[in-house]
Amino acid sequence: MSKRALIILFIFLYPLSNLLAQETGTKDYPALGISFTIPAGWVGQEMEEGYLMASETEAGLILLLPHEENNLENLKREAQGGVNDEGISLALKGSITNFGDNGIGGEYSGVLQGTNAQGYLIGLINPYGAYGLTIMALTDEANYGPKYKTFAETVANNIRFYEVKIPPVVLEWQERLMGSKLTYLSSYSSGGGGSNARTTINLCRDRSFSFTSSSSLSIDVGGAFGSSSSNDNGTGLWEVISNTTGGPRLILNFQDGNQNSYDITVEGNNETHLNGRLYFLTYDPQCY
Repeated sequence: MSKRALIILFIFLYPLSNLLAQETGTKDYPALGISFTIPAGWVGQEMEEGYLMASETEAGLILLLPHEENNLENLKREAQGGVNDEGISLALKGSITNFGDNGIGGEYSGVLQGTNAQGYLIGLINPYGAYGLTIMALTDEANYGPKYKTFAETVANNIRFYEVKIPPVVLEWQERLMGSKLTYLSSYSSGGGGSNARTTINLCRDRSFSFTSSSSLSIDVGGAFGSSSSNDNGTGLWEVISNTTGGPRLILNFQDGNQNSYDITVEGNNETHLNGRLYFLTYDPQCY
């Protein structure tokens, strides 16, 4: 179990210990265009993928998680399907209701880190088109009651969305990737077989892209031989946006409605990495 999971489980079952950084007041995230106020009697701490609040007197927790959905109807459909994340499996109880002009809410039950849980969830759309927020007020079955809906609503009513000022590093990568080709290569072989993989992403200056990916696997053990291969390709429009920490994120919006997302980092000897994988950055005259 991860450190994050242990912290969530402890706070979920008991009132606050000294596990959190105990931040209070207003938190502001200019890279996301989001600010919110921690309610009185609660303290908070940043987590890897969101923000966690715990009470000094109440069992349970409030989780704030960013999402990229900017259509309210789509958000409703996703909410009806429940929540499944690391250690969290929750199903909708009853129906979804509207929350203000840009949000929805609903009651959920299921399992959190192996413990039966109930909670109230609110999803908010960011009117500026950037990251929205999901607010989860959760506790175990024995402690759950109407006040957890109030906890979620209190946080949601104090969230402010505003227009993001694009970080300079994002603007730099928007320009750097125009007319580029990103290539990922992987190869492995042993006495029992091997594998190969290749992904190519062409990013044109008109913001169109082409994507191709192929992989193969072969096994040769004890006189038995087997092989498999797969191919994937597509086209669409690309963009570079800010991720939740203000860094650059490459988005591929495919024509079929699918989306690929890659956080861009520079490592080693000025090497370009997408989601931690090394991609060779070159420039293709055919797509310049």
